[in-house]
Amino acid sequence: MVTIAVADGNKTYCLALKTMLEQVQAFRILLLDPERLGSGIMDIPGIDILLVDIDLYLLNRDQIMAAEKAFPQLYTIILTMDKNELDGLRDIPETIYKGSGKREFTSRIRSITTGGTDAINTQFDKP
Repeated sequence: MVTIAVADGNKTYCLALKTMLEQVQAFRILLLDPERLGSGIMDIPGIDILLVDIDLYLLNRDQIMAAEKAFPQLYTIILTMDKNELDGLRDIPETIYKGSGKREFTSRIRSITTGGTDAINTQFDKP
């Protein structure tokens, strides 16, 4: 089971992403309160993937990086609307477009959690 935490200020987007990713049997989805992301990320051990909006990431970068050190399995993926949001930014972890579909999210997450050996594996999809 891969535990994925989603942090984004747009509640509707979070719920839609949760609904989409819950269709993958191997995924457990948690929605994080964007107001508590910085202080609360260390209180939730066991997160494998953090999907976080670029603005929230920038506001909470130090806390997220501290959590990644404390929990070595934690991997952050930045959610962005377009590549222009990243202009001039350095040391940004992996990104994915918010408009990506289930297959892209699933492929990226499975690739990260399996070391790239199982990038596209439909056995994780519910019938």
